Amino acid sequence: MYKVSVQSLNECFNVDGDDFLLMDDTDIEVISAAECHPRKGKKHSEESKEKMRQKALGRKYSQEVKDKLSDLRKGKSIHSEEHKQRQRERMLGNSINAGRKVDPEVVKRRQESFRKTMELRKLKKEQRT
Repeated sequence: MYKVSVQSLNECFNVDGDDFLLMDDTDIEVISAAECHPRKGKKHSEESKEKMRQKALGRKYSQEVKDKLSDLRKGKSIHSEEHKQRQRERMLGNSINAGRKVDPEVVKRRQESFRKTMELRKLKKEQRT
């Protein structure tokens, strides 16, 4: 049994009820916060968007906040191995190229070109560090 606060459910569905409701597993229906958000289905006016934009323009972050954001982003490059693997899988499943025959000589040239590009990138990266 779960003890569930009904206040948020009341607000979401505009109903009245007890302060708490006892429910078992079979009664619980998952309700996301987005479904009950008061602005669901509404859009900001152009005036409101402009006000929010103007307020954000002058925002200055402290060094502490900048450091935290920097730490959060470290190691999350779009060029990570995980991202590259997802891209490869996506391209392999691409129906445009499915069944297309490519001349082996063209494949060989592309592989050589790719290898050279990767070597140049590696050298540039080493020079920067």
